[in-house]
Amino acid sequence: MQLDLASRDDEFKEVTACMRRLTLGLLGNAEDYSVVPIQGGGSFAMEAALSSFVSRAHRPLVYINVIYGERILQMLRFWGAKR
Repeated sequence: MQLDLASRDDEFKEVTACMRRLTLGLLGNAEDYSVVPIQGGGSFAMEAALSSFVSRAHRPLVYINVIYGERILQMLRFWGAKR
């Protein structure tokens, strides 16, 4: 590893702030949005999104295309989404 930054380092904070600004810039009117970086693998981020934005009252449609779709279905069932 050529560079290791801790989350409390000033340079890490600057890189994170820059990444957030650039991401918000893609949205156009960035005043209405925020960006929250999530550290972890793809399943970690997907579970965070699903558990935040899909309520138990929702009936999401999940396309099962091998293991990734099955994993999403598992997550939704764990969080109580209806079948």
